Amino acid sequence: MDDRIDLPPVRLVVEQCRRLCVTCRARRARVATPPRLAGAAATPFGPRPHTEISYLKTFQAFSFERLQAMLLELVGPLLSQGGPSNMIRRAQRRSAEDLGAALVLLRPGFVMASEEL
Repeated sequence: MDDRIDLPPVRLVVEQCRRLCVTCRARRARVATPPRLAGAAATPFGPRPHTEISYLKTFQAFSFERLQAMLLELVGPLLSQGGPSNMIRRAQRRSAEDLGAALVLLRPGFVMASEEL
């Protein structure tokens, strides 16, 4: 019996949003229309790239240079090293609440058997 594990093809989904931004000459105040897409003001990346980047950096010990090269091949535009760093920070903030709930469930548990030495 042969096992085969394959990943689904990657499809890039791009939603563009243009915003009008003007500066008042008299007051020197900048006025911009609100973003139409949810989360457009914060980051152009959805939850999946955040998850992938966090996993590769945290558990697979990818360097930022290697993450840049991978994103260049997958997405196309070259990102700075700060891009993946910000993505990891955002993902950590989101998972902090879930971590507390998971620890509450795990702490009273006990190990019945373990094969690790």
